[in-house]
Amino acid sequence: MSSNLKVLVADDNPDHVQLIIEILNQELKAEVEGVTQGEECLEKVKKTRYDLLLLDYLFPEISGLDVLKEMVEKAYDLPVIMITGHGSEKVAVEAMKAGAIDYIVKSEDGFQSLPFVAKKAIEKDQLKKRLRQSEENFQNLFESANDAIIYLDRAGRILEVNKQAVEVFGGSKEEVLGKHYTRLGVFSRGEIPTLTNNFADVLAGKGVTVNVCFKNKKGQEIALECSASLMKTDDKVSGIMVIARDITERKRAEEEYKTILDTAMDGFTIDDMQGRILEVNDAYCRLIGYTRDELLTMRISDVEVEEREGETAQRIKKIMEVGEDRFETRHRCKDGRIVDVEISVNYIDAGGGRLFVFARDITERKRAEEALKKSVQLLRDTGEMAQVGG
Repeated sequence: MSSNLKVLVADDNPDHVQLIIEILNQELKAEVEGVTQGEECLEKVKKTRYDLLLLDYLFPEISGLDVLKEMVEKAYDLPVIMITGHGSEKVAVEAMKAGAIDYIVKSEDGFQSLPFVAKKAIEKDQLKKRLRQSEENFQNLFESANDAIIYLDRAGRILEVNKQAVEVFGGSKEEVLGKHYTRLGVFSRGEIPTLTNNFADVLAGKGVTVNVCFKNKKGQEIALECSASLMKTDDKVSGIMVIARDITERKRAEEEYKTILDTAMDGFTIDDMQGRILEVNDAYCRLIGYTRDELLTMRISDVEVEEREGETAQRIKKIMEVGEDRFETRHRCKDGRIVDVEISVNYIDAGGGRLFVFARDITERKRAEEALKKSVQLLRDTGEMAQVGG
């Protein structure tokens, strides 16, 4: 416990005030002040921040209960121990109902127990304040989160949502709270069985991440990436927390991007830094003769003809440093044919590093170049022969 504690003792008997100050100074090592009037106590509490108030039950001009009630009214955040000369249960009940954290009786036993009761009251108050601060911090994070957060009970009823969740839903918070997640009016009947199965998996302790699409109350098409997990209190399941990220724009961009790639004349792949093919468009499948599913199990080295696997690894390392590259090479098709390709590659530092690769079929161009070279060479040879014959 902190040694910088400030305690106020309010009792109309100066001898009792002095006695309590001596006890607390000795046992708590606290800075203790004393007053003998209720009004003076209120003034002190108003101006100074104390860690504990020991308040007499009776004052000549104003009762300790009235002082306590006024403190509660004005929201003075201070633990109060009521001091009484009457050890009746009625007094204790009145004091606790009014907001006291504990009480002691003016007696030898009461004064002996005072240090323990005071320590317990201060510790309880400090714990309460830490808990309240934690709750406030959590609430601030909860409300300011960019993702939608939904808290459900074990039956699937929505207990709490943050501002972003209300925005995604498209209605009001009142329309959401207390409803079962399947009865929000935004999910189609066809989606309900999948959602129900995922909910059951979460209750069984499985981590679940799923993409959900629906039309919200405003008629907007929404796509969410949802992660759900169990919430526990004292090792008992208290509910389910769902964190939902709005991926509507990302999905739209992916669809547009996919359309562009699927209609592109050039082949396209996304590769990781080990050369594994992660994504591929139809044009590359047509170029190389493999299906998409087959290519997604392969590496660039499986189709590369000009470079060995170690050389390809060195090229990838260089691309990471420079950021891009353009070169010509040859790829082996599924049927054994060899095609000449011009590769244009860019390095993107995301997801562990990705290579965005465009592959253009230049086989015909290379043949034309070879034919042109042969024609030029033939003309040269013919010219030389004519000169010799002349």
